Amino acid sequence: MTAIEALLREADALERTSRAMQSWAAHTRFDEDRRTLVALRRELSDHVGQMIRITADLTDMPGFDNGPMIRDRLSALRSRLALHQAEWPTVAVQADTAAAYNVSANDVQQRLEEFMAWLRLLAADHESGRLQRK
Repeated sequence: MTAIEALLREADALERTSRAMQSWAAHTRFDEDRRTLVALRRELSDHVGQMIRITADLTDMPGFDNGPMIRDRLSALRSRLALHQAEWPTVAVQADTAAAYNVSANDVQQRLEEFMAWLRLLAADHESGRLQRK
């Protein structure tokens, strides 16, 4: 498996975890099931960390000039995710704050979807040879 394929696989797992978090927020009584949110946040963090490690490999990959751009965009996504989690610690997620929490969570999800669309396009361009090579 190439580093790009590994990155896409991990990004897909990140996206699935993020969707599970959205589902949790839509169908859970916030004050009754915080353990699930904690576990999903940990899983999300693990996926982002793995993507960062893979991106380091891409940065050094001969013939691939887009590693730094992936790193920068992933870093921006990671920063937005960290800000969301700092603004919404698990104990602050309550039934009476659900609407505000969901606004923030939906913003993170939208940014993730934009990153994923860009990453998939970049990977397809690389595979087809349309990307400029060193």
